[in-house]
Amino acid sequence: MTYSDTTRLDRIEALIQSNSQQIESNSRQLAQLSQTTQFLTTAQLELARSVDVIARRMDRLTERVDQVEQQISILVESQQGLFESQRSIAASMERMTAVQQQMAEQQGQMLEQQASANAAIERLDRILDYLMRHDGDRE
Repeated sequence: MTYSDTTRLDRIEALIQSNSQQIESNSRQLAQLSQTTQFLTTAQLELARSVDVIARRMDRLTERVDQVEQQISILVESQQGLFESQRSIAASMERMTAVQQQMAEQQGQMLEQQASANAAIERLDRILDYLMRHDGDRE
């Protein structure tokens, strides 16, 4: 072998060794990339599960909010009915108060009439007594 063949072989060997090192480096980087891709895939799956859980919770929360809205609507309607009932009761109480006042006035008038009738009866009793005494004196 000649010098140029040896040099050429040395260069080929160096080139092969350099390429070999580059291949090993590329293999390590591919392995790391594969691990990173696997990690990202796992993370993406976990994230998808979490999003699914959150979506289900949001659905339940939305249903609960709808139920609460319905209950609030029922409560508002009931409260409006209660206000109307209270107004009606207040109007009835005002009418009842007016009737009670009329009855008190009538009772006062009846007491006055009774007192007047009692006085008239007493006068009639006195007149009757007088007449009876006067008639007894004539006999």
